[in-house]
Amino acid sequence: AEHLTLTLSGDWKIHVLDTSTGGSETVAARYENGTTCMDACLEAACHLLLRLEKGRCTHGASLEPQAVKEVARLSSPVPATLDEPNVLLFDKAEFSINDGPWRAEMPLLDMENVLRGELGMTKKTGVIAQPWIDQSPVVPLAEIRFRVSFRSEADCSGLRLAYENPADTRVLFDGLEVDAKPFGWFTDKAVVTINLPDFNAGEHRIELVLTFTRKTSIEWFYLLGDFGVRLEGDRGVLTAPVRTLFFGDWTRQGLPFYGGNVTYHCRLSETTASLIQVPQFAAAVLKLSAGGTERVVYHRSARTELPLTSGGTLDITAFGHRGNCFGPVHLCDQSVEWVGPDAWRSRGRQYSNEYQLKPLGILTAPILYSPTDGTFDESSMFFR
Repeated sequence: AEHLTLTLSGDWKIHVLDTSTGGSETVAARYENGTTCMDACLEAACHLLLRLEKGRCTHGASLEPQAVKEVARLSSPVPATLDEPNVLLFDKAEFSINDGPWRAEMPLLDMENVLRGELGMTKKTGVIAQPWIDQSPVVPLAEIRFRVSFRSEADCSGLRLAYENPADTRVLFDGLEVDAKPFGWFTDKAVVTINLPDFNAGEHRIELVLTFTRKTSIEWFYLLGDFGVRLEGDRGVLTAPVRTLFFGDWTRQGLPFYGGNVTYHCRLSETTASLIQVPQFAAAVLKLSAGGTERVVYHRSARTELPLTSGGTLDITAFGHRGNCFGPVHLCDQSVEWVGPDAWRSRGRQYSNEYQLKPLGILTAPILYSPTDGTFDESSMFFR
């Protein structure tokens, strides 16, 4: 935490604007030798947005840290609710060109360049024109089949397949063609979803038959539904649906490719706490809800005031991102600071068959605090 004193020439009433809630409050200031002084304490990644008004105000809110003591830490596992269906990513497949022999499995992005090379077309790199630049009519060049197999340890129903190029693609499940009428879309209207038949635990196969033109892009596709996913190296196995989570990386708890929001439903034991902090999380933002009050948390140092009651509930929603679903999940070089198109086609030591995923979720147990008359201990970054 950084303690600072803001000094302004002249006499000013200082109002602090809260960018999380849209509210504001007037803070106490000191007036010395024609200047206005305000004390504050800023944690890493914090900010101050001030509105100045002519005049003086010596009474009001303080931006100095409140002295608090740790009361408890929440325990897990806790019930968890997903906002969206879970995801199994298919980014590699066996393939066949024009009913030729099946070829060995390879990444779909590499497969497209193999195909383009055999058809005498320019291979794709990170510096290509966008497809809408070419407005001339397209003609079929080849029929491409690609297939994937997966194992399920649970019976599944109500699943969907999400994929691109629906007008040019037929879909077979376990050898039988399915009705490819789109029912919605997944994250982008170009990625349509279709219903798949229910199936029992065991081995299953999905086959896509694609009419390829010079403007076709072969993209990853996805299985969506109420299931869990356990990674075994570079393979995903369907498991029973995720209903509870421990505090920790959710990609290791059945949600490796999931990028939606997850709500943790926490039960509060006997407590006198009125403040909560989530010290380590990997999410775009958190929403905390208790006693009919909601707060948004976007930095880890924040201690948030909520009406926490013994035996009550606290819901924490972690807002996810799509990096583990659409990102360069095989790029294993951690020194790459800028991710461009070629990151999806990494080679050599930069490439890993196994998925390189970004942690997501509430990574450590939330901490409950209550006010005290103590002082701030900077060495531990906790209030004592």
